Amino acid sequence: MMTDRLPDGYVIELSANVRYRDSGTTLVGGAPKSILYLEPAAEEMLDARRLTVTDNQSAEFGDLLIDLGMAHPVVHELPVVDPDLVTYVIPVVDRPAQLERVLASIGENAQIIVVDDGSRDPHIHERVARAHGSRFIALPVNMGPGAARNAGLREVTTPYVAFVDSDVVVDSQMVPHLVRHFADPKVALVLPRVLGLHGSEETNWIGRYENSRSSLDLGELPSLVHPRAVASWVPGTCTIARVDRLEGGFAEDLRVGEDVDLGWRLGNQGWRVRYDPSVQVRHDHRVKFGAWMRRKAFYGGSSSALTKRFPYYVAPALLSPSNIVTMVAVVAARRWSVPVIAAVWAIIAVRNVVKLRPATSRVRLGILVATEDLVATQYQLMGILLRHWWPISVVVGVFSKRFRYVLAAAAVVDAVLARRRNRAELDLPRYFVARRLDDLAFGAGVWLSAWRERTIRTFFPDLRRKPGVTANQDLGEVVRPTR
Repeated sequence: MMTDRLPDGYVIELSANVRYRDSGTTLVGGAPKSILYLEPAAEEMLDARRLTVTDNQSAEFGDLLIDLGMAHPVVHELPVVDPDLVTYVIPVVDRPAQLERVLASIGENAQIIVVDDGSRDPHIHERVARAHGSRFIALPVNMGPGAARNAGLREVTTPYVAFVDSDVVVDSQMVPHLVRHFADPKVALVLPRVLGLHGSEETNWIGRYENSRSSLDLGELPSLVHPRAVASWVPGTCTIARVDRLEGGFAEDLRVGEDVDLGWRLGNQGWRVRYDPSVQVRHDHRVKFGAWMRRKAFYGGSSSALTKRFPYYVAPALLSPSNIVTMVAVVAARRWSVPVIAAVWAIIAVRNVVKLRPATSRVRLGILVATEDLVATQYQLMGILLRHWWPISVVVGVFSKRFRYVLAAAAVVDAVLARRRNRAELDLPRYFVARRLDDLAFGAGVWLSAWRERTIRTFFPDLRRKPGVTANQDLGEVVRPTR
């Protein structure tokens, strides 16, 4: 009988962004950032940043570290799962060449269901599918990606299902690796990293930009998937799931964002969704200007419909009163701005020092967290001004010379930092243009979706106050820094 407990032998290791403090008695990191004061019993369980589950208490500690985003599984040490327990479901619309390519990449002997979602000539897809030994389902009309995946899901008889889009190429080791995550009974869905199909030297400047910062690429760090994590949403390009956790499947009324909706619903039900970038699939990115801009706007177009389902998850920023004061001071760009920002930083640092346990790193940690919060606030401000609220920014800029300077500075700084962070193989001028066009198109999609759904809630930041302290007398105390 399956329980939610991590099994004995399950191995996790601390994430790269987690740091030891106070001679190993304090952990700092996770997403959102937390400070975990370890009790002696918990300290003893960690060996060289690793924990192996051996009993109920170590399983509980492992759960705590995973839920805080402080640790992730060591996948190659988890039990091997027979890949024959996985069925592939591939929706396709008018892409026979791409379908041929993805089926060839999966290889022989796999169980595959191809779902034609109202193509002009479904018989072409049927011939390709049959040639690779795949089952074929044809929907009479185009019903959207959610309905197409659900049609295939209803025919799956294995315990696991891999949803793979037709415009990707998979690695033969992807499924055998990712299904090992299901050793954790709470894991309902796993996704790999999505990278570009072509190398930088084989594509144009848009392709090189996409290769460094695709909307489908969630980055280099493994993560739980939830709105405030390193990986905050699920791109449905390639996912593997437990079939028995997918009650209701994908939302068929969503033409875009159905994958995001599924991931967040699973999380709200108490299941874990994991992102594992150690394996990748290759996606055929759009590199023609018009198609690329339309796709970015298409992604932004999911915002308002998702906001109605998850009122706070799509917010453009997570703000506290101190964050708002800092943003106002930056945008105002007055002589008093720097003293106000410095005062806010000092207040946050002092409040954190007071909140934290007396320890050798108390003052240093309070200052560090306040500084990191100040930097994060600037990143959020740039995202608001340049992406979600850019039409408002343009209007204000028309009437305010001072604001135009602020906006121009934000546009340049954002591009420089993003290019460095993403290690883009594209010169700065063209990266700057691509970055700004990306934000313009995505933001336009957000505004169009708000018009269609008749809502402005999409543009509101999340102002909710989060719990400050939780404790477990046997394992430790979790403190959320003041913001």
